[in-house]
Amino acid sequence: MNLLIHRDGQQYGPYSFEEARTLLAEGKLRPGDLARPDGATNWKPPSSLPGFSTSPVVAAAAGCRATFPSRSTCSVCSS
Repeated sequence: MNLLIHRDGQQYGPYSFEEARTLLAEGKLRPGDLARPDGATNWKPPSSLPGFSTSPVVAAAAGCRATFPSRSTCSVCSS
């Protein structure tokens, strides 16, 4: 099963659950990001999905507006 990620009016993905968990663990999913699994009709916080942390992860670089997905380079902090 895959997930789509919604951030700032843009949709990204699909990502496997494993890829999305890695993004969450790395702090590359922001508290305001939403996820929608295959077949779902509603966007939800990733932390509400099975297998994800129950607390939101904040990006390591405070204020970083890194371009999603993580495969891109941050245009602000160059991380």
